[in-house]
This record gives sequence, C-alpha cells and structure tokens, in this order.
Amino acid sequence: MQHRLLTKGVALAAGLLLAAAAITPAAAGPLSPNRDRYAALGDSYAAGVGVSSSEAYPALLAGKVNKVTTVAESGATTVQVLAEQVPMVPSTAQQITLTVGGNDVGFIAVAQACASDPAACEGAIAAAASGLPAMGQSLATLIGALKIKAPQATIYVTGYPHVFQPMSLPGDMYSCPALQMPGMPEIDPADLAAADIAVTGLNSVIHGAAMATGAVYVDVDMPAGICTAPDMYIAATWDGGVPLHPTAAGQVVYAAAIEAAGFDD
Repeated sequence: MQHRLLTKGVALAAGLLLAAAAITPAAAGPLSPNRDRYAALGDSYAAGVGVSSSEAYPALLAGKVNKVTTVAESGATTVQVLAEQVPMVPSTAQQITLTVGGNDVGFIAVAQACASDPAACEGAIAAAASGLPAMGQSLATLIGALKIKAPQATIYVTGYPHVFQPMSLPGDMYSCPALQMPGMPEIDPADLAAADIAVTGLNSVIHGAAMATGAVYVDVDMPAGICTAPDMYIAATWDGGVPLHPTAAGQVVYAAAIEAAGFDD
C-alpha cells in the first residue's frame, strides 16, 4: 500500500493539477465493518480541510470514505477532541489516528504571523512556546481516554509538517523566492525558518506525550515546503487549497508516514 500511496503522491506533485482535478467524495453506501475498526480524530489536518473527503489521509488509509469513522473537525483542540470526539469512537476500533495540538498553541497563527508581519512573528512564537506544557499534558490525558474507550486499538499520533522550509544560504541567511513576489508583504525568510523551528518544538512535545502513554508517534514532514515547492504539498494560496494546510499530495505523505509506522487496516 505504501508504494501505491507514494506513487500517487509523485503523480499528484509532478502534475501540479491539485486544484483542477478535485476528486468527488465517494458516494454513500452500506457501511463496511471496517468503519468500526478504524477511527480518525483531530483537527483540520486530519479532517482534510482544503481537499475532498476521499483525498484526506484517513480515507487513503482505509481505502474508502465509508470504511473509516472520521470525527475530526477543523479548529479542534485537545480539550475539544476529548469532550466531543472521543465519545464517538467505536469501542471495537483496532486502529486510531490522531492529529491535534496545533490549535492549542496557535500553530497556524504562528505561520501566518511569520509570513506576513515580521513585528508579530517573535511574539507569536513565544506565545506558542508558553502553551506547550499544558498542551502536552492535555494530549496525554486525551490519549489515555482513547485507550479506555477502545482498549484494543493502536493509537497513531502524528506531528505537523515544516510548512515553509526556506533555503539555507551562507552566513545563516535564508531565501524563500516563492513568497517574495509582487503584491506580497515584505517577508524575512529568517522568520519563516523560525516558524519551522517552532514546529519542531511542537512536535517534540507531541512525541513526548505519545511515548509516555504508549501511543505510536508518527513524524510527518513534507518532501518540500512552500518556499521550495509552493502549493505542491502545503497550500500557500487559495488557488492551491486552504492556505497552510496539506494539499492532496500532502495528505498522501501523511497516509504513507502513518502506514510506515505500522498502520494496517
């Protein structure tokens, strides 16, 4: 399956036809027993915001939309997932995927600030860092609740990608030509590098919470970021999907990483 997913990802990225070739969600039909075996929880990254439901990583892992119980919702925090999504998980679930934590600390807000307002970038990063300990504790509580709700399930907890990946230059300098275009605000590529470093901190806390609770941590990073491949894996403009969210090719990367970590539907 991993070969199939990666092959699909290469084809999507090479063609750059993500916006023009949206896939229609699978038609509703009889629910497969698999729907009681796999549940997908989390925020907009898990919900596939910006792509069709059949292109989101839960559907790619399951094979079809109606073979997975997807309760992920845009904007969800760890507290909201615990209160609103965990009760909807089938107790018979054998596999659970979870992408959450970014909204707790303003992951998207940091990226937006560093890509548009140099004066606000440093403050946004500091604010996010201050919220990491509480997020880690909340995530650990959430994973614990999932283990009680579906005791036979293997829980795969993903990190977040480095969305910018500016090119490193001599002298600790960076370049991001993809975002230095007419009509764009003046951007310091060093701020984009700082935002990516902040993501590394976020992922470190997520990794720690997963390991402490017996979940499987999945490191998910894109082969290229907005700076090196705009709208290929992470959408930079509305033309490529919802900004700062995975494109269809990016969702394929998520699915392949989770599968490589041991997921077997």
